[in-house]
Amino acid sequence: MSDKQRLINDKWLFIASLFAALIMRLPALGQMPLSLTESAEAWAVWRFWQAGDGGLLPMSSPAYFTFTAVVTQLCGHNDAAARLIPALFGTAAAMMPWLLRKRLGTIGAFAAAVLLAVSPLHAITSRTAGGDGIALFALMLLLTAVLNFHDNADPKWQTTAALSLGLGLASSPLFYSGFFALLLALLVQRWADENDEGDERPSPDWQQAGLITAAAFLLSSSLFLVYPAGWGAGVRLLANWFTHFHLTAGLTPFFHPFAILVRYEPFTSLLMAGGLLWAMREERETALFLVYWMAAAIFLLLVQQGNADNAVLLTLPGFLLIGLQANRVLTLPMKKKEGKPLSAIQDQAVSAVIFLAFGAVVLGNTAVYARQGILNSENFIAMWLALLLAITGMMLAYFLLMWEGATVARGAIIAILTVTFFQQWGTAWQLSHYSANDPQEQWVTVGTDDGVRVMTAVIHDLSDGFAKSHNGISIANGVNSPILRWYLRDFDNVTHSHTIRYEPTASLLISEVDDGRFTAAYTGADFALLRRSALFPPRMTLPETLRWMLFHDHPYPQPAAEKIILWWKIE
Repeated sequence: MSDKQRLINDKWLFIASLFAALIMRLPALGQMPLSLTESAEAWAVWRFWQAGDGGLLPMSSPAYFTFTAVVTQLCGHNDAAARLIPALFGTAAAMMPWLLRKRLGTIGAFAAAVLLAVSPLHAITSRTAGGDGIALFALMLLLTAVLNFHDNADPKWQTTAALSLGLGLASSPLFYSGFFALLLALLVQRWADENDEGDERPSPDWQQAGLITAAAFLLSSSLFLVYPAGWGAGVRLLANWFTHFHLTAGLTPFFHPFAILVRYEPFTSLLMAGGLLWAMREERETALFLVYWMAAAIFLLLVQQGNADNAVLLTLPGFLLIGLQANRVLTLPMKKKEGKPLSAIQDQAVSAVIFLAFGAVVLGNTAVYARQGILNSENFIAMWLALLLAITGMMLAYFLLMWEGATVARGAIIAILTVTFFQQWGTAWQLSHYSANDPQEQWVTVGTDDGVRVMTAVIHDLSDGFAKSHNGISIANGVNSPILRWYLRDFDNVTHSHTIRYEPTASLLISEVDDGRFTAAYTGADFALLRRSALFPPRMTLPETLRWMLFHDHPYPQPAAEKIILWWKIE
C-alpha cells in the first residue's frame, strides 16, 4: 500500500472514531437534571457572573470552572452548557491514541480510540459536569507527549507534556491518581531499560518544563488570572486526593470498583486480561509499559478502597493494550497457498463471520436464559446445543481444509471486537443518556429526581399568578441544597437557608418535611428531589443479574425518593 493510500485510510478511520465519540457524548446533554456535585459546580460558575458577589465560590474543579465560565457566556447557563466542557474534553481524550500510531500501529490506534469512544465509564464521565473528564484528557495527553518525546526528542512534546500536567493539576483528584500510576509505571520502565541495555533517553529541560507547568496551572485554575481564588481550590485537590487513601471494613467497598468494571466493561475486562498474558509473553517495550501501568492502577484500587472513580483509570492502559494486541494480530503475515479456492481476504471474512455466528449463539443463549430465568427446558437445550455443534463442526471442517493460523486469529479478533463494540455502545448509551441518575446503577450513589424540574415549572406558573412576573415571586428556601440553588437561580427574590422562620412573609416556602407551622396560611405539595442507592443492596441471582445487564430490567423497586414540600400562600 502506498503512503498516499495509507494516509487516506488513516483519515477515514480517524473520522469514524471521532464520529463515534461525538455521537456518544454530545447529544441531549441537558436531558437529565444535574446531580448534587454537578449542581454545585454549575452554580459556582453562575454565581461568579452575578453582579456584586465578592465571596468565595465552592468549586471542586478550578479547571472546569475556568472553561465553563467562558462557555456559558456563549451558550448561557443551562444543564447542557454545564456538561459541554467535559463532553468536549472527553471526545478529545478518545482521540489521543491516534497520536500514538507509531507505537500502536494504525489498526491499534483505531481500536483503542473506538473502545475509548464507546466505553460506558468514559462516556458517563464525559457527560458529567466536573473535572474528571478534563483529568482523563490531561492524562492521555501527558502520556502521549512523554512517549513521543522519548521517541524523537521533539521540544514541542516537552511543551505539550508540561501544559497537560499543569491542566491536570487543576482538574480533579482523579488526575493525581492517574499521574501517580503513570509515574510509577514510567519509573519501572526506566529501571527495566537500564537493566537491559542502558537505553539512553532524551533529557528534558526541567526548568522550562516547570515554568510552563506552573503557568498552565495558574491560568487554568483562575479563569486566566481573573479569579485568583481558584489557586487555593487547585492546591486543595492534592489534599483531597490524600483523603482517598484508606482501608475499609468489609468486602463490599473493597470489591466495588472491580464490580463496576465487570458490570460496565465485561468484554473489555476479559480482553484486558488476555492482553496482559500476551504482553508478558511478547516482552515488547510498549506492551510491558502498559502492563506496568495497569499494575500501578490496580495497586491504587487496593490502597484507595471504595474509590469507584479509579476503575476508569484501569481502562486507559487496558484499551491501549487491546489496541496493540489487535494491531499485532491483524498485521500477521498471511501465507500464500496454491490451490486455495478463496483469497486471503475472503478467508478472513469467512472466519470472522463464523466466529460472529458462534458469538451470537452464546449471547442469544445467555439472553434467553436471563429472560426466562430457567435452564431446564429440554427443547431449549437441544435447539441451542444442536446449532452450536453445527457451527463448531463447520468451523473445524473449514479450517482443517484451509488451515491458516493468521486467518483464524484475524477472524477471531475482528469478531470479538465487533461484538465488544455493540455491547459497549448499548451499555454506554443506556448509562450516560438514561440512567446517570438511577441509583440502581452501580456507578450512581445519589441521583437527582426529575421532580425538581417539575417543581421549578410549577413555581414559574405560581409566579405568573402571584407576582404577575415569570420569576419575580418571593421564595424562602429552607432546604440548603446545591440542586435547589441551581434550579432556582432564575428567580430574583429567593433566599436560601437551613430553616424557615416561624412567621414567614414569602409567597412560597420550600421545606424538607411537612411542617405543621405553615398549614394555617399555606397549602403545599411534595416533589421528589433525590434518590440514594441502598447501603446494602439486595443480592441478585445470576438470571436477575444477567437480565439487568442485558435488558436493564431490575427485579427490585426504585429506592424511595427524598421529598421536599413546596408551600404557597392561601389567598
